[in-house]
Amino acid sequence: MKAKCYYRINRLIIRSLHIGWLYFFFFSINCSIASIKSNNKESYIVLELNYKDKNKEIWINCIDSNGSHLIILNAKNPKDSLLTNEKILAVITSFKCENSFNIKYNLFPKDHIIISINSKEYPVLKKLNKDYHHIEINYYSLLNDNFNGIDNFGNKILNYILCNNGQKEKVRNGEILNPLYSFLNSNKFLDSLYNNKAVSYNFYKQTIQGQYYSFLGGILQSKNKNLIKKYINQSYINDTLTKHEYYIDFLYNYAIYFVEDEFTKKNHEKYYLQCEKMYKGSSRDAVLFYSLASLSISSSATVNSFAKRFIKTCKDTSLVRIVKNNYLSTNYNKSNSNELIKYSGKSYKNLQELINESPDKAIYVDFWASWCRPCLSELPHSKSLKEEYNKKGIKFIYISIDKYRTAWERSMKQVDISKTESYWLPEAGLSNIVKQLHIKSIPRYIIMDKTGKVLNYDAPRPSDPKIREVFSKLLKN
Repeated sequence: MKAKCYYRINRLIIRSLHIGWLYFFFFSINCSIASIKSNNKESYIVLELNYKDKNKEIWINCIDSNGSHLIILNAKNPKDSLLTNEKILAVITSFKCENSFNIKYNLFPKDHIIISINSKEYPVLKKLNKDYHHIEINYYSLLNDNFNGIDNFGNKILNYILCNNGQKEKVRNGEILNPLYSFLNSNKFLDSLYNNKAVSYNFYKQTIQGQYYSFLGGILQSKNKNLIKKYINQSYINDTLTKHEYYIDFLYNYAIYFVEDEFTKKNHEKYYLQCEKMYKGSSRDAVLFYSLASLSISSSATVNSFAKRFIKTCKDTSLVRIVKNNYLSTNYNKSNSNELIKYSGKSYKNLQELINESPDKAIYVDFWASWCRPCLSELPHSKSLKEEYNKKGIKFIYISIDKYRTAWERSMKQVDISKTESYWLPEAGLSNIVKQLHIKSIPRYIIMDKTGKVLNYDAPRPSDPKIREVFSKLLKN
């Protein structure tokens, strides 16, 4: 099956990340990163791959208050940099095609990071220009390296875990096979590091607490009633932990447990109301804020009403401000945002106006985003096709649905898309363009004739040999 980035785009305001990063972006960026911006001038964060295998590459999603920027490092492009004046959350994804882990790091302006890969293909980071704690920064890679696939639930490191019988079994999305086994071995490893003075007390204390809450979240998702009865109760609700993602994730899963028979269902309105009912104080504010991100897959009217509900009761003024800016702003509530922006700044009222610029050519439209790995994988094939067919009468245009212009511009340069062919759809979730073209996942490719009539709403990908047959028929007509 071809990989896609799924989302209900006709009901979603794209927040520069796919839905898996949506919650993480809102909580981590808005609650911590944006509040600690440096007053210093912008400086580069340098990322460098120390790995010569031509068939391997790493994907680093760099998240800041401006959005998300994907950096791809490989043998041909072993070094890249990011200009910023704030802390960055860097998420390194698996080197394997199934995206089997996501490991997060905090990086800072002027950091120069060398990334190596260990024998089990986990990243190992080294800072060249600053003092750092090697074991602490590489803890999750070391944990998985020592325990052959231990899953830390908060970070979703692997979609493989080692069962008690020693057999590896693939875990479906969201399914947890043995959280207790994982938790006990994770703690055993952490204890051994601390007892040998290999990590600091603060790191030990924070990490063991995070592992425990991740374990609680794991048994909630497993729906194992015996484990839930044994380990989970209201005593784990602690307002002092609201700045930790693992704690908010636990609260949210705890609420879902009382609403759904299984965790594959997604009724975010019910989850919001259950969180509102179950919790109090700053824990309530934080988990409801988190829940609003999930609600953004509903209509803007639904998010709007819940945002207003949130503002009436929330005591945290910083969260109130963020909710107002992101869910109650004029831009968010526009009902018909079809504007397309060119790199030069020129705007088009709709897609037809853009197509009218090339009346003598058929159009192959590529809908993509900086956070969409399958989209980026197709771009080299697309550029080869463009060189062959552009002169024959087929125009290639690339439309980004990134939330932030900076993310679009950065990735456009990274993957070398021509400025004259690249466009940005700022409010993709509210746009009639995506509704009319029935776009519910990306990458998506649309073929139009010279008049702008859609001939194919879901054309073959550039890497699919069938696209050449489609183009040949198109050019004969």
